[in-house]
Order: sequence, then C-alpha cells, then structure tokens
Amino acid sequence: MIEHCKKGKSYKKYKNCKMKKDKKYISVKEASGYLGIPLRTVYHLVKSGKIRSVRLGGRIRCLREDVLDPYDKGTFDPSVKDTCKVQAPERRRTPRINAASQCSYKVDLEPLRSAEGEGMVKNLSSGGVFLLIDEKSLSGISSDDPVNVSFGLSFPGEENIILELAGRVLRKEDTGLAIKFRSIPEKEKQLIEEYIG
Repeated sequence: MIEHCKKGKSYKKYKNCKMKKDKKYISVKEASGYLGIPLRTVYHLVKSGKIRSVRLGGRIRCLREDVLDPYDKGTFDPSVKDTCKVQAPERRRTPRINAASQCSYKVDLEPLRSAEGEGMVKNLSSGGVFLLIDEKSLSGISSDDPVNVSFGLSFPGEENIILELAGRVLRKEDTGLAIKFRSIPEKEKQLIEEYIG
C-alpha cells in the first residue's frame, strides 16, 4: 500500500510515495508517483501496452517490474519512445520498411497545373510511401491531391526495378508527403512485399 501519501488526483501529491518491495503489482497512483508523471499518462502507457497490467476487482494494477526496473537501471526516459520492456503491437495494415531510394513525383494540383520534382523515399509499404521533399516543393500541395510516384527497388543480383505508381496525398508534413497508393497492380504489390521481406 501507499505509505504516508495524500489523496488527490495530481501526481505531484504522490511524488514521495514509498512502495513495498515484495509487491508484484502496484496501483496506477503508485506508478504515477514513482515515475513523476500524470495519472492520464500512466493510463495511456497501460492502454498502449508499454506497461503491462491486469484488472483486479475492477481496478487496474501495473506490473511492478515494468514501472520500476527501467527507471532504477537508468534506462527510463519518458521523452523517448519504446524504452519500456513491452512493445505496443503494430497497428498498420501493411508492414513498412525504412528505405533510402531516389524518386521522382508529379502532383496534379489544379487543371493545367502540377508540381513535380525529385525526392527521397523515407519509408515504404505495399499501401503507400512517405516522400522526403524540400519545403519549397511542398507549397500548393494539399491532402487528397492525386500524385504519381516513380522509384526504384534493388534486389541482390538483379537490375534496379523501376515502379511507377499512382496515389493520393494522405497528409502533408514539414518534411514531405505521406502518399497512399490507389489500385496498385498485384505484380507491383508483390514486388514491394518481397522487398520489405
């Protein structure tokens, strides 16, 4: 149990909590106080799977080793992702791989107007691609604009295979464009999946 802690919703009130060493599970409030983070953040870490937990009597209990061990060993940094022992499950529909391949693109903006240029494929999946593009080239491009992308895949012992795919801008970021492929031919889809592994 929490020794000499005041009741309240703020994690600051639980900063000086002491926990018994023999407990396998600790409360969310104890985890919040020990880590020095708000209760909402602890609940988010539990929900995302970064802190393993169980439900006992309608209450959530956190696995003590997930909360304390990374922190005690000096490896826990709340500002850095994936520092806890449990990794959140992959939620993407298709696997993604980091790539560094030159590409060319053409975005149809309005009738009789387009933006085109060179960029770099940052990551790739059979469902889409993220293109690194300089800031000047991003002006005028918005979500849902049609885009054609051309990039190469290199397989060991084979020539570079050039793919030309059509898609739509899913979102625009400061560094580039997230593009979702539309009606990708099965042959190209298989090539990408083989490339990703």
